[in-house]
Amino acid sequence: MTTNVLSDKLGRRIVPRKGTPRQATIRQMTDVEAAWMGAMLEGEGSVMLLPHHSSRKPFVRAVITNTDPEIMSACLRLTNAGRVNRGQDNRSSLVRETKICFAWAIQAWNDVMSFLQQVRPYSMKAQQLFTILSNKYGAPV
Repeated sequence: MTTNVLSDKLGRRIVPRKGTPRQATIRQMTDVEAAWMGAMLEGEGSVMLLPHHSSRKPFVRAVITNTDPEIMSACLRLTNAGRVNRGQDNRSSLVRETKICFAWAIQAWNDVMSFLQQVRPYSMKAQQLFTILSNKYGAPV
């Protein structure tokens, strides 16, 4: 069995060249886990769909933000994909103390599609994205 993950002599991951198909790395979630992730996407997240300049396939990204690092850790554990970035909350520090905000994001096409397919029964955002993809791009959903 071969994998699509390549690494150099130092063990660093090598990103496949454009056009090279890559299998999704999203872990298969249970129904309860998919429902929790779907609820997180609905309440704390967003799905972005942007046209890509060099191909018919659009750029898709799923993001969940929160100030609790344990919730972001749970997103990583449940999906086994994505990355968590740390940043400042947008609130004015003059009004109240600024909190640290964390964002879990996935943007590889296969990962995003696999994630959204699993949470689709529990998330209107995922359902809307698949409707747009079907109507605008003719993508099978």
